Amino acid sequence: MHEIRIHGRGGQGAVLASTILAKALVEEGRHAVAIPSFGFERRGAPVAAFLRCADRPIRAMTNIYAPDIILCIDTTVGRAVDIFAGMKPGGTLVQATGLTADELDVPPSVGRVGVCDAVGLAQAIYGRPITNTIMLGACARATGLVSLEALESALEQASFRDAGLTQNIEAARRGFHETTVQDRARIEDNADGTAQPVAPSAAPPDNGDLCPVATRLSPMLPGDWRALRPVVAREKCVKCAVCWTYCPTQCVVERPAWFDFDLRVCKGCGVCAQECPQRAIAMIPETDARP
Repeated sequence: MHEIRIHGRGGQGAVLASTILAKALVEEGRHAVAIPSFGFERRGAPVAAFLRCADRPIRAMTNIYAPDIILCIDTTVGRAVDIFAGMKPGGTLVQATGLTADELDVPPSVGRVGVCDAVGLAQAIYGRPITNTIMLGACARATGLVSLEALESALEQASFRDAGLTQNIEAARRGFHETTVQDRARIEDNADGTAQPVAPSAAPPDNGDLCPVATRLSPMLPGDWRALRPVVAREKCVKCAVCWTYCPTQCVVERPAWFDFDLRVCKGCGVCAQECPQRAIAMIPETDARP
């Protein structure tokens, strides 16, 4: 049996992704169970969904505490929760990021890492940072659990509110083909040069049906939700204050010659860029931004 935990943020479609992946696995003759987890019903808050698949009937319907595959469809959610909690040694991480596998901060017990610049692809395909379909393609490439053809068939059966089937098929295909996979060493060297197996992760706590990853509270500002960051072209800004008027989090800050943003409370919604009459504001992926 394979156990998959999907991490994302509210509004990104993590629960829908688990359902589509389960349908794709069933298309290929396997047994699959998708288990949603509804905690914070708030856009941008960390969420998790769960999926089990096997070649035999599955009776376990609980949350997953020791996954062997982690699919993270958001670039920043790892700053708010420990996405690696309980992960089995030698497991697979499939991460949405603009970084390479070598640049990621990954525990040594992770055996395989698949990375995909899902936010960049989503901006090109949808014009919005919605990454769930792209990361399903990335998951298929990194894990080999399901074929791209089965994934496309499952997408044809799904209903999407903000995008058409053609866009979602393209997203899955690009996620599959533009994912880089790295197999990592699964042993660590002792000081004397001999090798030892990687120590297993700590056993998950007995919290009944509460998944610590999905329900743990942490002090977060709206800036911790952000996948896109506003950048101002100062030479274009005329201080018309339209961005200040429309900003839902009041993060616009006045400078002597332009308006800027308090990134602690900017959630990256992009309203400022949409409303700016001078087109002086651009939204760029958070992973490409510099402090």
